[in-house]
Amino acid sequence: MGSLSVSVGQFSSTFEFADVRGGRLIQEYMEAHGGPVMATNQEQLDWFLSHLARRVREEALSYRRHIAIEAAVRQVEREAEDW
Repeated sequence: MGSLSVSVGQFSSTFEFADVRGGRLIQEYMEAHGGPVMATNQEQLDWFLSHLARRVREEALSYRRHIAIEAAVRQVEREAEDW
């Protein structure tokens, strides 16, 4: 069995999967995202985790931008009502 674990401070979570299924999913993900498909297993796993962390960060930043834009739009709409 394989596992993917994330720990933040005192909290952690683990997702377990069959080695063959997990390996195939990681391989397909790397092919789809331009990862190092000809690298060693360790290099592939390192790339996968790094890419996954970047994607999580990008999603969080995208969400923050969305919230800020929505707040700015509401502010402009309120100001337009008062003229």
